[in-house]
Amino acid sequence: MDAVEWEAVVRGVLPGPAWAFRGSLCYSLPVGRVLFGVRMEATHDPETIRIARVSSPLFVPTDRIDRGMLVTGATGEDISLISDDVRAIVRSVVTIGYDEREELETLISEGLDTRSLERAEIAGYALLLSGDAPSALRILHRVGERAADDAGPAELALWTRVGAICDLLRAGGFAAAREQLERWTDVSVHELGLVRVHGVAGRAGLPTMRSRRGIGSLRPSRGSR
Repeated sequence: MDAVEWEAVVRGVLPGPAWAFRGSLCYSLPVGRVLFGVRMEATHDPETIRIARVSSPLFVPTDRIDRGMLVTGATGEDISLISDDVRAIVRSVVTIGYDEREELETLISEGLDTRSLERAEIAGYALLLSGDAPSALRILHRVGERAADDAGPAELALWTRVGAICDLLRAGGFAAAREQLERWTDVSVHELGLVRVHGVAGRAGLPTMRSRRGIGSLRPSRGSR
């Protein structure tokens, strides 16, 4: 199934007009700080595909969509184009409903006790967006200390981001810290080539990321980081 065929299938089951397409990704509008949608992935077998429910935080600047949960057909994650009801499977995903507050709570719970610096960083920002600045500062401070012990470019970028938010919070800039997360969300939207509402893309003139890989592969589960 190619992207055109996939879009035709998905459009036939969408619950309303507030959706947009980017290749094999169909996502809900308006786009907030977490991207919600459904995506098709090709497999080595032309008679099967994989379908993932997308739930990807955008408030950490990114040019990849790397969070999703694969849904299953009759025989598992490889969904048959012949024997499975693809429309029914897609309908079950797009009619679930999306709640950003619930997703932020999930991101927090996943990142509070993890060895992953990325997930811990996301949890700190999710706490900030949920209104808990003291807990956000405490977690982000620890994340920054851990990142400082590593010399890789990814850790350096993370350390820089976390330090900027911590500095704002220590100065009492709760609103300014949230505004920075909103700017990073705009960067992600721009890098991914998404629209935030119908006909309106991310803000023009945004700084671009060093790597422009396009939309990357979804990981098979929430716990894959």
